[in-house]
Amino acid sequence: MTIKEQEYAQIRKDFQWLSEMLMLQMEIAQELVVNSWSDNIYEQIIQKKEEIRYLHNQLQDALQTLIVQFSPRAAELRQIVAYYSVMLAMGQINKILIQLVDRIHQSSLIINNYTDNLESVQALFATTQGMVASALF
Repeated sequence: MTIKEQEYAQIRKDFQWLSEMLMLQMEIAQELVVNSWSDNIYEQIIQKKEEIRYLHNQLQDALQTLIVQFSPRAAELRQIVAYYSVMLAMGQINKILIQLVDRIHQSSLIINNYTDNLESVQALFATTQGMVASALF
């Protein structure tokens, strides 16, 4: 396996890991918002946020290095740009999740107190998770 192939394999592995981390983050956020507030779960979300940010930056650097070091051909470049675009969208999704959880935490708004909306919130999370999963996998 050439160095270039090893770099591509590592990028695919990191991208898969980032995708799985984002899906886990979405599940944790749903549990926190829909079920009940827990400081322990909130801390998990913050920890995962940092892990996702680290992996996001690592993947970004790897993609840039791949472009600079290996002068990819058009098909390879399209794949790199696709990875990069999806990676940016995943970062935005994570940011929105963190903002949602932080707003609930700061306002002490717990969804369980509003059972009228609980079913809608669960449906929203399920739809969002389905959309992200179909885009990533």
